[in-house]
Amino acid sequence: MTVNRFRMVVLTIFLVLVVASAHFSGQAQNPPGPPPGAGQSLYNQVAALTDRVSKLEGNITAADLAGTYAVHAFQNALYPGFPARVESGVSVATATLAADGTGTSSETDSGY
Repeated sequence: MTVNRFRMVVLTIFLVLVVASAHFSGQAQNPPGPPPGAGQSLYNQVAALTDRVSKLEGNITAADLAGTYAVHAFQNALYPGFPARVESGVSVATATLAADGTGTSSETDSGY
């Protein structure tokens, strides 16, 4: 056997071993992707996010709005003429909405 042919045989055997070891080591590892159990967690997070986005898009019920709200309003009025007038006022209110669609409110005005 010549030296060149010997080198070719050794190189071929080396390449076959490298390719075979890379193939087998790839089979021994876990497949890529999330760890086990993470799929259900991701599914739950997406479902919760979908529900929240649905509410932002207007799919709400009266029960979603139930609660007590504070309302603050500032009014300014400009009246032309001679003499010109400027008036201002403040309104403070509390509104309570029930899940059945009913509600109450109380308001206090000051100014002008």
